[in-house]
Amino acid sequence: MGFFSFISGLFPSSTHSEPLISALSEVQTHEIKVMSKQGKEIMVKYLGEKVSYTEDDIDQVVIKWRQSEKTNKESPDELIGNLGAYLGELLIANHDLAWCMYEDARGNDYCITHKKIVVHTFPHSTVYKAAIEGREYAIKDVSNALLEQINEHLDDPEIKTH
Repeated sequence: MGFFSFISGLFPSSTHSEPLISALSEVQTHEIKVMSKQGKEIMVKYLGEKVSYTEDDIDQVVIKWRQSEKTNKESPDELIGNLGAYLGELLIANHDLAWCMYEDARGNDYCITHKKIVVHTFPHSTVYKAAIEGREYAIKDVSNALLEQINEHLDDPEIKTH
């Protein structure tokens, strides 16, 4: 038994329960769609109208937002909520992913998960890391890591599937 396995065995199982991942309600789905639409409006505001945007574009918007000294720029919560939803929708449109609600002992959050294998990421948290923590290019890095995990494990029979 490894050290961490031993330590985790010392605590009641209720503190180490598996997270619950569930489908979004209609209300939550609507909320994501509204936030994503507002996220696209932010993209247009900072980059101009384009046929489509990429994860790199979202990184550029976050950088421009951080550098902006305008008093009417989006609040951090608006930026994180709306660009997080837009990022999630972008990843879903390009890959076999779906929105879910992730719930564990610390709370709950929107996540996107692969439809076939248990691989997920948190788009809002990704935008938070870029915007608030100043991790430039975090969005593209997280997207690349997610796609690498998917490609690496898609055909692996030992990986959990839904």
